[in-house]
Amino acid sequence: MKTTNNEIKIIQILLASNDYISTYKIATLIGISRRSVREEINNVKNILKELEIHFTSKPNKGYIIDEKTPEIINKLQEILYLIFDYPHKHYTFKYFEV
Repeated sequence: MKTTNNEIKIIQILLASNDYISTYKIATLIGISRRSVREEINNVKNILKELEIHFTSKPNKGYIIDEKTPEIINKLQEILYLIFDYPHKHYTFKYFEV
């Protein structure tokens, strides 16, 4: 599965947030609809699950990546760097382990 730019942006936002972040806030930051955020969140949830990174969503609160250890943050940043800076190689999250 090829990772979309919106999925990558959502992961970056989740990494940068220290608290729950709402669908509305993510939509505003990226410039997409709340419905699109909810659709992309399902893919983000699967990506993070594949990498064994815990993700929580709570009604009326939003989304958060649980237990953001330095190792997880560094590894996700490395993966995002490779995906953004080498898009012609078609890197996807399934090629990496955390």
